[in-house]
Amino acid sequence: MTRTNQGRRLLVACAAVALACSLAGCSSLANALNGGAASDDETREAVEGGTVDAFSVEIGDCIANPGDGEITEIEVVPCDEPHDGEVYDEVRMADGEWPGAVAVGNAAEEGCVAKFEDFIGIPYDGEPESSVYVQFLTPVEETWNDPDLEDRLISCVVYIPGEKITGTLQDSRR
Repeated sequence: MTRTNQGRRLLVACAAVALACSLAGCSSLANALNGGAASDDETREAVEGGTVDAFSVEIGDCIANPGDGEITEIEVVPCDEPHDGEVYDEVRMADGEWPGAVAVGNAAEEGCVAKFEDFIGIPYDGEPESSVYVQFLTPVEETWNDPDLEDRLISCVVYIPGEKITGTLQDSRR
């Protein structure tokens, strides 16, 4: 399950990608069989859109806005079609007891913002200020404490408020 909130550094609480890592070789086939997005086996880029389990989102996926509140599924679309955001990196939190939503949010903001410049080509708060914003898909307490999931993965997503994106934002310097 996931939870989203609006804002400049939009925190999207998500049972992120821990399961996808263990199923990486099967994700395309599994998603295609379950009505999800089909991916190119070599590049892992979505070649057909579809709704996927929140745990199946991967770096390079282009996504529709998951909305506010708790989510369990995300619409993945080919990046050459209009979309709302792009998963550009991941941050793995250390194992241990649930650190609390504030600590998870701080880790997401710190980790994803630190990786922003490498992806976009300019600092997040640099001059000129980027028109691209960051949101996060993060673990929630329920998925963190689930022994089958052990969800510790934060997915970093870039988006442009109020604008559909076609293609990737990588090296866009926006």
